[in-house]
Amino acid sequence: MSGVKLIDLSSLARGQWQLSADDPVAAFDGTLALVARVTEGSPIGVGVCCDAKGNWRKALDPQYKAQREAAPDGYYKMLDRVKRRLTAEGYVLWQRDGYEADDLIASATACARELDHRVTIASADKDLLQLVTDHVHCLRTPPIDFVDYGPAQVVEATGVRPDQVHMLLALMGDASDNVKGCPGVGKKTAAEIVNQVAGWDDLWEKAKLPPGLLPNKGGIPSKVGLALVDNRPQIELAAKLVALDSLVPLDPPFESIFAKRAPAPELPEPDLFEEPTMPAPAAPLSPPPPAAPAPAPVAAGGRLARVVTGTVATPLRALVYGPEGTGKTTLVASAPNVIMLDIEGGSSLLDVARYPFRDPTAIDPGTNPLTFQEVLDAIKELATQPHGYHVLAIDTVDALERLIWEHVCKAKNVDGIEDLGYGKGYVAALDVWAKLLAYLERLQEKTGMGIALVGHAQIKKFANPSGEDFDRYQLKMHDKASAFLREWCSLVGFLNHEDRLVKKSEKAPAKAKSTGERILHTERSGAYDAKSRYRGMPAEITIDESNPWGSIAPYLKGAAS
Repeated sequence: MSGVKLIDLSSLARGQWQLSADDPVAAFDGTLALVARVTEGSPIGVGVCCDAKGNWRKALDPQYKAQREAAPDGYYKMLDRVKRRLTAEGYVLWQRDGYEADDLIASATACARELDHRVTIASADKDLLQLVTDHVHCLRTPPIDFVDYGPAQVVEATGVRPDQVHMLLALMGDASDNVKGCPGVGKKTAAEIVNQVAGWDDLWEKAKLPPGLLPNKGGIPSKVGLALVDNRPQIELAAKLVALDSLVPLDPPFESIFAKRAPAPELPEPDLFEEPTMPAPAAPLSPPPPAAPAPAPVAAGGRLARVVTGTVATPLRALVYGPEGTGKTTLVASAPNVIMLDIEGGSSLLDVARYPFRDPTAIDPGTNPLTFQEVLDAIKELATQPHGYHVLAIDTVDALERLIWEHVCKAKNVDGIEDLGYGKGYVAALDVWAKLLAYLERLQEKTGMGIALVGHAQIKKFANPSGEDFDRYQLKMHDKASAFLREWCSLVGFLNHEDRLVKKSEKAPAKAKSTGERILHTERSGAYDAKSRYRGMPAEITIDESNPWGSIAPYLKGAAS
């Protein structure tokens, strides 16, 4: 059997919109990235389904989804842009007034199974779990992570079989859709009830019986049975609301997904910030490298005629970390024309330009952000408004990580990053880090600004895959985020005091004594992580107290390889 993939575009776009904190471009990029990931593996057909105007469920219950705030215009403009992009790339898009994407997916799934095709449904919507069979799987999508749900996974997650999910949802209700189930019946009780009955008729009969007459769990408790009987009209309405309509006519026809998609046209990339005025590029931190030798002539036309050879000058991406008191902030604050995003307030004693996150005339001058969104807004302003700054410093990335965790927790409605379980919170945080780096990259594209990140170091046990574990300095962040940042940067420098071992006599134990020098290490050792893509940069650079940035600036000339 061949494979068909069906994408719940409304679900993917909503998740990315929430994760992006209502940023249209980040949501646009994130949604397209999810579609690209879902369609990996050369499926024989891909159908994209989207909500449309109206909803037949509203006619049954005007309160259906009534608690949801209306999405802002920016969301719909973003979604329309995604649909136009996917349509231009040849994807089949299904939407029909009066129906949700769930109904279109149910209808397309029925068509696919009639043709004996396997189906993968990409969505974060739990309602679609009722479609799962041995040949139909749900790929639950971010904001958390990609998880493949077959029958066994549905049972593990819900406590019931996929064909029983419909009854489970009707009994327990669905707060996200404002569907009222049976009062006092939660997920656990609903699953116990569903597993003891053969369907709705059997449920209503057994709900009237005294407890103890049902197998397995000893029957429906009399209090629950009474609640079921008293709330039967509400439960039956819920059953209609959570049901999926698998008979929606598809236009274009289902078979159109098997047509070969036309090559994607080269559409212009959307402007990240959608501002008409762009700042003039800042002066580069270093002059461009010497021109490379002219390449051999090639045939005119095509991209081969524009092949780039030699090194390419790129803006600075540096991370400086080390123990407290080593002058990390002082080093980056001495860069020419620098502006600092002071996340934790470490620059208060330095003469440096700081971005004002709030009213500078207030009691709180607002030079420290309170939310991750304030950080994004600052980067956006630097990218869209004229200014004379050449370097953006962020001090520190470990303080910024705390804001990112708070951002994720708020989006997921949990108290702590670990409340999502099994490391999923840290995975969700990586998506937010990726968004931050996308902002910084677009800032560099528009202004040529260098980026200098500052971080604290801590001594942690290093898991050595080729021998015994050992202690070393590591960035004071979660391992996944730390690796993500270090990979992005062209320079990772470990800054520390220089110590020498001194012995007063041959028999006396050696003691460490500081030389007073501060050394920036740019090559990895067993004691710390460091790297440099700049040719000719020494493994150790002594920092001049009178001109800290000037100590490393000569080695930043040329391009990062």
